[in-house]
Amino acid sequence: MSSCGNSSNLSGNQTYNTFNNVGSRLIVPIGYAGFSGGDEALYGWRHGNDIDHDVIQSGATASDAIMFDSRTHIWEAGADGGAGALIVNPSQNKFIPSLANSAETAEVFGVIESIEGGIAQVVISGQINYPMDKIYEDPRAATGAAGGNDVFFLSAATAGIITNLAPETVTHIAKPIMTGATLGSYNAVVNNYIGYAVGGAIAGEEYNESPVGSLTYVPEGILNTFYSNVIWKDARTAHNLKNEDKHSNLLTTYSRNGVPLYGHTVEATPASGFNTNALHAGKSFIQGTLTGTVSHIENGKWYFNVPAGSSTIDNGTVRINGENFTVLGANISHFNTVAFAEEIKRTIRSDGSTETMIMIPMLKVSNEQGINIPTMLHVGSAYVDDLLSAKSKDCNGAVVGPYDVACKISDFETRIASLETKVHGTS
Repeated sequence: MSSCGNSSNLSGNQTYNTFNNVGSRLIVPIGYAGFSGGDEALYGWRHGNDIDHDVIQSGATASDAIMFDSRTHIWEAGADGGAGALIVNPSQNKFIPSLANSAETAEVFGVIESIEGGIAQVVISGQINYPMDKIYEDPRAATGAAGGNDVFFLSAATAGIITNLAPETVTHIAKPIMTGATLGSYNAVVNNYIGYAVGGAIAGEEYNESPVGSLTYVPEGILNTFYSNVIWKDARTAHNLKNEDKHSNLLTTYSRNGVPLYGHTVEATPASGFNTNALHAGKSFIQGTLTGTVSHIENGKWYFNVPAGSSTIDNGTVRINGENFTVLGANISHFNTVAFAEEIKRTIRSDGSTETMIMIPMLKVSNEQGINIPTMLHVGSAYVDDLLSAKSKDCNGAVVGPYDVACKISDFETRIASLETKVHGTS
């Protein structure tokens, strides 16, 4: 007999559960061989003297946020101020501690909860029993900075560390990865939200400040507070910088007739009928009188290291390891700066005594700055030179606009003048 009305011939069991007993979590066990430097034959696992758990030889430890490093090549600074170079990434396809100072190192696979029996237990989602004493307590929180001890972020200062406040440096990554919540025997939840670059898509330039390419010396004692990967770089080391708009002024300073003076990297695509080969990496190349080495192969393109004082590669024939190839779309992808020596300055105290101070050279590589725009913005006076448009809500909450504010006011003035003429007549 069929059911009718509000009755049903279907029945089931009602299930009740207490949330703090759910224990919903995903864990991936990873042996030491999965970590960079975790070679059993050479290292195995060692026990830390200052902590109560094992440490992976690579430096990753229980409580660290880790990433899977898929980069084929990384930049290695030169020794003693020499020019750096792109090298094969020794950590490729291994796990390393995450770091929020760049998008490529801010990925998070999970958080190491513990290391037991030679295996790291990595929580990739859900509840975790996290050693809260390992959280870096950012001192800005004590001075009223936004945030607290509820949502935790990946550190941009120390790899693997989780901190209570998001980074503030422009282009660093604000990456929330864990929320504090006492649920049964667990004290937090790994949620691993998507990160975003600090400063977003908005950048500003202060034209009254030192231009890109400026060199300034700062006391060694304030280096940590002055240093920024984005705007200033420690000039005691030569740097290899990407050829992009924010470095364009610096590239001009370090170039002659459009060619970088101190060495550069050229990206080039093979012409039809030619192909790159992984065996080309590290091999020499010749084009006319120009000689250098193939840095690496990536996405089917050659990357040529061109030495200092040389011209650049042109489209055409390039001889690689004794074999001719035709390249197209050759362009400068990176250029090198030079290193500057630190200086020793003689200083005089107020009592007349003297001492020496180490001064560190800092090179300005970008004018890019972040701009935080609050939800409520009060401006005392503003002048708009081109177009001021706006949209808002009327008294009933309906959205009006957007429209050109100046044109709208001009239209109102014309209509009011017409209305006054009709009411008062012409004078």
